[in-house]
Amino acid sequence: MVQSYPDWECVIVDDGSSDSTSKIATEYSKKDNRFKYIYQDNKGLAGARNTGIKNSCGKYILPLDGDDLIDSSYIEKGVKILEEKEDVKVVYAFARFFGAKSNIWRLRSYSYKQLLLGNRIFCSCIYRRTDYDRVKGYDETMPVYEDWDFLIRLLYPNGKVFRIPEVLFFYRTRHGSLLNSADSEQRCFDAKKHIFRKNINIYFEYFDKEPIALYGISQTASYKLYLILSYPFNLLRRAWDFFILSFR
Repeated sequence: MVQSYPDWECVIVDDGSSDSTSKIATEYSKKDNRFKYIYQDNKGLAGARNTGIKNSCGKYILPLDGDDLIDSSYIEKGVKILEEKEDVKVVYAFARFFGAKSNIWRLRSYSYKQLLLGNRIFCSCIYRRTDYDRVKGYDETMPVYEDWDFLIRLLYPNGKVFRIPEVLFFYRTRHGSLLNSADSEQRCFDAKKHIFRKNINIYFEYFDKEPIALYGISQTASYKLYLILSYPFNLLRRAWDFFILSFR
């Protein structure tokens, strides 16, 4: 791995593969002690990332899937920003597809409110290990959108992001990927429900009821419980608003 930033380590997590990953990774580990190889039974993307990060020693984290590539200056530029800007929690860059298609990945501009409605930061962003520990890592129950859920929790309540205005990340595209498969629609819907359910207080803070109704979360037990528990507080708030408006 050629990088302009020299002080890095690469933790390779073999998530139950049946190819030549073990042989290649073991060879790299013998040649360069900055490489560490770990094998585990298949746990999915979230499980692989958690294993790699927990076995790392660095101050900063950059998850990188096996198919994807980063520019040789990405780590150096990302670390520099995190060192200089304490309020920045996540650094990423412009990106380009390669493989089945080859063009600029037109990521939408970031705002936390818009992030709640859909992810707009790729998984190979750079962040601090302390923030990973604070939010307890990736949710291993999620087969998709685990990076979106992770960023929602990591950036709440006021974390800032910084996008480097250069193409420094390259995302490999394939025909028939996970999110293009026949069962992906239901899988993605279930993942969204899970994200909204576990972060329901954040969604109400920003949207009240709109996204809950949009994704059918109004039928979940957690939403109904939230309505029951919040009813007296909402009633008092409305009464107080009336009092203020009537007697000021």
